[in-house]
Amino acid sequence: MNESIVFIDTEVGRDNHTIYQIGALREGRADFHSSSLVEFFRYIQGAELICGHNILQHDLPCLQKAAPDAVITAAPVDTVYLSPLLFPEKTNHALAKDEKLQDAELSNPVNDCRTAKALL
Repeated sequence: MNESIVFIDTEVGRDNHTIYQIGALREGRADFHSSSLVEFFRYIQGAELICGHNILQHDLPCLQKAAPDAVITAAPVDTVYLSPLLFPEKTNHALAKDEKLQDAELSNPVNDCRTAKALL
């Protein structure tokens, strides 16, 4: 992979739709794991592609709602649409959440970025 591709994931409250955590991976940079929208948009600046699992229906709309004036110029790549093509025998194409011990706890968004990157 190269640094023009950034993998993202957001952890959002089910009831209040607040972004609690944002994770991102980019070649040649430290992993991003924070709740700061300002720092997140700085991290992804200049990327050509923004990738993630279900980013079109979940992550990007949540980010746009939280920061309506922010502009993401990178083209989106959503691995949720690639998964059925790669694994047609599977009936569920959600990301595996091996590190989660309980349903109520938040996932680690950086781990979800790694999973989406491996899928791509």
